[in-house]
Amino acid sequence: MVKQATSESTSGNQCSFVATDLEERIRSSSCKRESAHPQEGSHTPLGSSDRSMSPDTYAPDPSVILGIEAHAKAIATELDVMMRDLRGSLHGMSDLTREYANCYLTSISSSCDSVDAVIKNTYALLAKTEELMGTLKGKDKLQQQIKQLKRLVDMFESHFVNSLT
Repeated sequence: MVKQATSESTSGNQCSFVATDLEERIRSSSCKRESAHPQEGSHTPLGSSDRSMSPDTYAPDPSVILGIEAHAKAIATELDVMMRDLRGSLHGMSDLTREYANCYLTSISSSCDSVDAVIKNTYALLAKTEELMGTLKGKDKLQQQIKQLKRLVDMFESHFVNSLT
């Protein structure tokens, strides 16, 4: 009995199995199948010819190796395409992030400029208000003088009208 040494990992919907003793498993399964079919000219599942082989002299069928190499190349090509697509996607995401950061920086800068302008205008309004208040403080004195002038004009008018009559 062959001791099975495998590890399993899952990520998302994919499940990966790794056999640490794959070569030994292939050799042992090939030997078991050959001994089960001892007829001359029979082919094993790996495509070996009718040679008598012990596990030490086992030579895998070249067509199987070529098939495995072809599948490995196809997987490598697909992986390369996937990595290129991933790199392009990451570059696109980085560009969008940079554009969003620049847009955010521009909006913050213009907001700060607007707030600065509002603060300056508020201080200018406060200065004008204080100036107006200073001007209006003299209004009471001027109002008293105007009332006094009006009273004098009224007195002069009443004397002038009385003297004409």
